[in-house]
Amino acid sequence: MLLHQYGLLKASFQPHNDAKRMRTLTRHRDTLSREASSIVLRMQKAMQQMNIKLTLVLSDITGKSGIRIIEAILAGERDPKKLADLADIQCKTPKEEIAKALEGNWEEDLLFVLRQNYDTFKHFCAQLDRCDTELEKLMENYRTEVAGTGRPSYSPTKKRCDYHKRKRNVGFDVERKAYDMWGVNVFEIPGISHLTALGLMSELGHDFTRKFPSSKQFCCWCNIAPNTKISGGKRISSHVPHRRNNVGLIFRSIASSLANAKNQLGNFYRRIRSRAGGKAAVIATAHKVAEIFFAMVANQTTYNPEKVGIDEKVLLEKRIARYKRELERITGMHIEIGNACVP
Repeated sequence: MLLHQYGLLKASFQPHNDAKRMRTLTRHRDTLSREASSIVLRMQKAMQQMNIKLTLVLSDITGKSGIRIIEAILAGERDPKKLADLADIQCKTPKEEIAKALEGNWEEDLLFVLRQNYDTFKHFCAQLDRCDTELEKLMENYRTEVAGTGRPSYSPTKKRCDYHKRKRNVGFDVERKAYDMWGVNVFEIPGISHLTALGLMSELGHDFTRKFPSSKQFCCWCNIAPNTKISGGKRISSHVPHRRNNVGLIFRSIASSLANAKNQLGNFYRRIRSRAGGKAAVIATAHKVAEIFFAMVANQTTYNPEKVGIDEKVLLEKRIARYKRELERITGMHIEIGNACVP
């Protein structure tokens, strides 16, 4: 306390007490999800050793079709055709190929391992459901200080409409909870999903914009801003510091998901990647997403894609004009370029 009174301690970000409780449960949920994923790999290994190539005909063995087939195998069914008939009608793989992939040796020891792993997987799924229920209770009791008046109108995005189609997702409407906490629908930002939004809610709380003077300080705290060192007017280095920040990791995962996106942020990512590489593109895009996120919450505004960056058409026109000037400089002739397109 004495060191803090004399200003000898650096200021650290501390979220609201309710946000800390949410953060504890969210990190625990992430641990449970990783453990469940490792158990799925063990299930796949046991089936591979039994010569059951279910992973070649199903994209996810924990989907509807995979769970039905695994439960039937553990119940004693061995006929490949009957097992293949349990696949969902929407499964793209023909039943004949699924039946060929289910011709195994059915060794008892491997069946025992598969049963043990499947029971453990179901246990982790139940734990995740209970964790989601407890998280929802905390969010309902979370008293935000965001004023109810002057908010942008809430309208669910397509991400919320597709929410129930995704398996093993968060067990409640994260988009609505995020709007209640921050007063804006951050799901309008491309790349933000239910899991990343849940992580931002638990790590930041509702009043994080009051604790950072600007988005620049916020991005620096997230460790997604270069640490530029200048000596004698010359830039020595501008590397990102090697330290871990959970919020920065969330923004980096959002940026990575935009690599092939057909929007302004996706264009920005690919433009940086072509010039400086993939790592620099992730950092730059994460920095831009964090700035947009901070500005939306701080100013209570909706997402405006026109302010993200220059449109690709405008960039193409500038590139054509630059090539035209370079060609005129080399040849010494004035060249008229109409609707030419430079590949």
